[in-house]
Amino acid sequence: MAVNTTKSTAEVKETAVKELEAQIKRAAEVLKSEKLAKVSIPKALEKNIGPTLFLGIQGVHVVLPVDGKEYEIPAPFKAILNDYLENLKS
Repeated sequence: MAVNTTKSTAEVKETAVKELEAQIKRAAEVLKSEKLAKVSIPKALEKNIGPTLFLGIQGVHVVLPVDGKEYEIPAPFKAILNDYLENLKS
C-alpha cells in the first residue's frame, strides 16, 4: 500500500502541471494552423457583455473588443462566438 507524503504529492502535481502545459501548447499550435475568420461584436452588446469578451478552447484564449469592428480569429473561435451571441438573443 502506497502512502502519500508531501514529497510524493508535490511530484504528482509537478508532473500534472507539465502535462497540462504541453496539452495547451499543442492546442495552441493546432488553433494557429486553422483558417482565420472575420468576426465582430456589435457595440450595442457592450452593456450586456462588457468592453471585451473572453473566449477559450482547451486553455487557449482570445479576448475580443466589443466595439463593432472586424477582427480575424481562428475559425473554431468563431463557432463559439456565434453560439454565444445566439444564446444572448434567446
